[in-house]
Amino acid sequence: MSARSTTGNVKPKKTSKVFVITLIIVGILFAIGIEKKMPTPDLFQARNYNPALTCNDAWGHETDSSAFTGDYFDVTIREGCWGGQVALPAAWNSRWHFQQVGNEGGTWIAFAFPDPYPTAGPYGPNAIVEFPNYPMRFRLQGKGVFRFYRR
Repeated sequence: MSARSTTGNVKPKKTSKVFVITLIIVGILFAIGIEKKMPTPDLFQARNYNPALTCNDAWGHETDSSAFTGDYFDVTIREGCWGGQVALPAAWNSRWHFQQVGNEGGTWIAFAFPDPYPTAGPYGPNAIVEFPNYPMRFRLQGKGVFRFYRR
């Protein structure tokens, strides 16, 4: 028996074409899924949000908790302008979070960090947002009472 060469006679199988097409579709869906899971929560449509205005009395009403050693503290914020600076406890080492206190409707919160960090928000009461490596001093604007706590 003599060996036969099949170099020019190989036809691609239908299953390999289907496999390649399936991989392409899965790749596209995966890429879309990752993009949607980026940690960018939907911004809350807050009435009275004014990113350009600092309250007239903001410089006299600061919340300096930098020496605080507890696990949480509450801040009441108001709409329409940025309030006094809030300084988080140094002991928290940038590991903190916030949540609404109570169940008052229409609450929201926004953050103004010092330059060069961008303004963040406004966020609704159930937003899960993290600010890794951001300054631990900022101004707030919003509606309601929010609790800041150590993670």
